[in-house]
Order: sequence, then C-alpha cells, then structure tokens
Amino acid sequence: MPIRSASWRRLGTAAAALATTLAMDSCGGGDSSSTPSPQATPAIPSGLLGTYTMSLKQSDLPPSPPPELTDRATHWTMKMLASGGPSGGPALVIINDELGSLEQPDLQVDGDHIVLRHEECASTSGTAPYTYVTSEYSWSLVGRVLRMSTVKEGCPDHVASTLLTAEPWVKQ
Repeated sequence: MPIRSASWRRLGTAAAALATTLAMDSCGGGDSSSTPSPQATPAIPSGLLGTYTMSLKQSDLPPSPPPELTDRATHWTMKMLASGGPSGGPALVIINDELGSLEQPDLQVDGDHIVLRHEECASTSGTAPYTYVTSEYSWSLVGRVLRMSTVKEGCPDHVASTLLTAEPWVKQ
C-alpha cells in the first residue's frame, strides 16, 4: 500500500491555500446581501468550524497499520473550514503536526452526520496513487470536545477513520 507521500509534498500548496482562506476570513467586509449561488454547499454549523487537536496512542492503531499512522504520527490537527475543499466548498483538513497536511476532502454536515467526499484513499491497483471515496461519520460536540464515530468507511486502509474516531478532538 503506497504512502501518501504526495500529500506531504503538497504541504506548501495546502499551507498557501489555508493562509489565503484565513486571510480572506479575517478581512470581513463581505456583502451579506448577496445570495449564494445555486451550487452552494449548505453551510457548516459555526460551532463546528475551527481547529481541533488530538494525540494518537499506539493502542488506537489497527492491526498492521499503514505508514500514515506510524511515521511520526502522534500529534494531529484537524481543521473544519467553510471553504477550501476540492469542489470549492467546505473542507476538513487532517494535518500530521510533524509532516504536514495528509488530506483535505470536501466536508458536508447533515444534522449529526459528517460526510467526507473526494477523500484520498491509497490505491491498491497500481494504476493511480489514489482512489477517491466518500465516508460518513456521526459527531457530537460537547463544550470543546468533539467525538466522531464511523457510519460508513469509504477507505479500507483505515487511516482517516482511525484518526477521526480513535480519540476525542479538542477545539482550540
């Protein structure tokens, strides 16, 4: 199973995109009277948007874990952003605090469910480094603690599902 090394190399690109998004969000001054385009993705609840951190434990790892879960993979940051996804809408960014951005799929929230679309999954076919899948998780945010549970796992390598569900995430 290939390592998502291309994702690590895209750190510079992801960091630039995140910096642009944060700069745009901090500027304000948007025209609140404009109506969203018909293709607009439903908004993510404002209380869910933000930056979260988590520390992965050895006991959290699945049997025969992929390298993404073992290579300097203790401390993680997750960002839920109003924009920046592959389709231009909301995104969920998973970041290895030492190696950089792992992936940034489209994020959709429907009640207490989070759907990740265009999520990178290491390909086993050898024809392409990744396939793209859709995964679904239930979520609960109590105070600053976010807990997620797998509803439908799109990728058999268990990387995203392990990271998202193994430990609670704490909002910063």
